Amino acid sequence: MNDEDLRLIMIALLIAVVLIGCNSDEGTEQTANENEQENNEPVEEVNEEPEENENTGDMEENSEKEESDEEFSQESKDGVLERYPDDLGVGDTTEFERNDITHDHVKLTVNSFEFVEELNGVKPENDRFLLVNITIENLIDEYNYEAMFIQSHLEDSEGDSVQNEREELELELTPKEGGISTGDIVYDVNESDYYRVHFFDDYFLLFKDEQSSAE
Repeated sequence: MNDEDLRLIMIALLIAVVLIGCNSDEGTEQTANENEQENNEPVEEVNEEPEENENTGDMEENSEKEESDEEFSQESKDGVLERYPDDLGVGDTTEFERNDITHDHVKLTVNSFEFVEELNGVKPENDRFLLVNITIENLIDEYNYEAMFIQSHLEDSEGDSVQNEREELELELTPKEGGISTGDIVYDVNESDYYRVHFFDDYFLLFKDEQSSAE
C-alpha cells in the first residue's frame, strides 16, 4: 500500500466520522423539539358538572311557593280590597233590622277567625273548617239570640260558595247580659287566599294570613 492509498483511506474515515456525528446531532435535536412540542400542547380542562341534588330541587320549590304567598299578601291583597271596597273586615260591625213576621234589630261584629282540621271528632268534607267568631247584640230587648238565627254563607277566591254548618256541627253561642251572645259560626271550606263571609246585608273580607283565635 502506497502513501496515496493510505491518504484516501484516512479521508474516507474522516468523512464517515463527520457524517455519524451530524446524524447524532439531528436525532438529539429532533427529540428535543418533540419533547418541547409536547410540553407546549394545551391541557384540556375537564369540567365536571355537580350532580343535581333532589333536596335542592325541593328547597327551590318550597322557596317559590313561599315567594308566591308573599307576592299575594303584598301585591294581590290591595287588588282584592279595591275589588270589594264596601266589604267589612275583622273588628267591624253590621246592623240588621226587620219587621215582618218578627221584629228583630241586631248588631253583629266579627271578632276573629281561625282554621281547624277537625271539629267535634268530625273531619271536613273539603280542606278544613273555618270558625268565624262573632258577637250578636239585641238592640230591642234582653233576649239572647242563638246560633240558629244566623243564616250565612261565604265565597272563596275561586267563587265557590258554602253555607254555614247546621245540626251537629253548629256550635252554641254563649249568652251574656244585655242581650249579647258570642260564639263561632262554622264553615266547611276549601283552601283559599281569602273568604267573603256574608252576614245579613254585608260581606266581611277575611284574608287567610290574618287568622287569630278568639280570646
